[in-house]
Amino acid sequence: MKTDQTRAMLAVLISGLILFGWQFFFAPKKDLTKPEETISNQATGNANKSNSTAQTPINTDITPAPIEPSGEIFEISTGEFNYKISSNLEIVGASYKNKNANELFNQPKVLQEIFFISNNQAQKINFNVNKNSEKSYTLSSQTIDINLNIQDSGLLKFDITKNNGFSSIKHIVHSNVLEKNGVQISQFTYLDNKHNLETITVGSEEKATSGAQWFGSDFYYHTLTTVLSRENNQSTISTGIDNKLNIITPINQGFSIIFVKKTYDQLIKIGNNLHMAVDFGFFSIIAVPVLRGLQFFYGLVPNWGIAIILLTLLIRFLTFPLQYISTKNMKKMQSIQPELTKIKEKYKNDPAKVQKETMALFKRAGTNPMSGCFPMLLQMPIFFAFYKVLYNSVELVEAPFLGWIQDLSAKDPYYLLPVLMGLAMFAQQKLTPTTAADPTQQKVMMFLPLIFAFIMKDLPSGLNLYIFISTLFGIGIQFLVLKKIKV
Repeated sequence: MKTDQTRAMLAVLISGLILFGWQFFFAPKKDLTKPEETISNQATGNANKSNSTAQTPINTDITPAPIEPSGEIFEISTGEFNYKISSNLEIVGASYKNKNANELFNQPKVLQEIFFISNNQAQKINFNVNKNSEKSYTLSSQTIDINLNIQDSGLLKFDITKNNGFSSIKHIVHSNVLEKNGVQISQFTYLDNKHNLETITVGSEEKATSGAQWFGSDFYYHTLTTVLSRENNQSTISTGIDNKLNIITPINQGFSIIFVKKTYDQLIKIGNNLHMAVDFGFFSIIAVPVLRGLQFFYGLVPNWGIAIILLTLLIRFLTFPLQYISTKNMKKMQSIQPELTKIKEKYKNDPAKVQKETMALFKRAGTNPMSGCFPMLLQMPIFFAFYKVLYNSVELVEAPFLGWIQDLSAKDPYYLLPVLMGLAMFAQQKLTPTTAADPTQQKVMMFLPLIFAFIMKDLPSGLNLYIFISTLFGIGIQFLVLKKIKV
């Protein structure tokens, strides 16, 4: 039985699955769908620019073609939030601090359209607009009235006070396929009633029926989101190659819209489960404490790079028992390699005997082939959680570290950190006790740092910094442990 070869191939396979599985499941995907121009056969009618109560019926199965803003355009704002809306209930513009949603989503004219559905006909209604204050408007028509208010949190609330016969609302969210460094950074998102964050590639064709809490367009670290007034809203959700998200929701009592930077704590304060827009994924139960740890150290030393280093060292201290166990078991495995070789040579024609004697040797030595790997596998959730935090946290956007690293959320422009990380991993690999006697197998294992560095080269420099420091610290611990372990 080729125990060494099997173990080496298993290690390579596990490493490959971790590395490439991580890239597949956790890294943003490239959009391979090229949007095609489509010609809509529907007519939306000429927009009525007066304050009359014009209604333009359309079929609910057809998405309205791109339009110019129609009707009277007015602004409503509070603090650093500002919205521009037309009397036909089109979200013409939105901005927060120094960011403009029209520029982010490459939609200079209309970000979102709102229709009211009755008897399977969607109508765009032109409202009479009456200003109550800087933060409040009344929108009125013959069939439906809306109170429009903006809260200090930035939520723009649409409260329906009169409704003559409308059963549902059709929201059409506009976006575009936008990429940065070959990675798509714009997407449609919605949160279902089971608190699952679903993402849809802009330009793809999808259709679903789901209970939605909120939905919208997501761009990197910003989101333009529509929040429904009630949960358990059964909604029809669809997208097409026209780069639009179409959602039909029950009319209920209204909805809210917000354009905001995806700062985790701010979204928690706003409520409505908007913090779920920060996609920590499966490891959120670990990722949130990691984020809190970064925030704590940043409060002590106001540099996010130093905060990453300090948190990395803390995690290394906490996981020291796991590394000690792993290193000790690998050292034991290394020490019994000569005996394993003798067993395989002695019983080379009897695989069953090789297996029996090998297991007996493992028992006498107090180890097994997986004992060195298992403690390391237990550390992988922390690694992935750290990855999700560093990749998704707004705090690191445009946050400098030192010298050439001026944005910890962006890749290292000179690839120095990935190279240093790869060299550190190579050094750690050389220091780690090997259980493979075949030189070819050892060479294969030495390629892993190179593969890992290649994967990491375009990922955030903050993540590369974490792995580099973690590896350096791990080398120091491993050196001390190997000096002390007696087998």
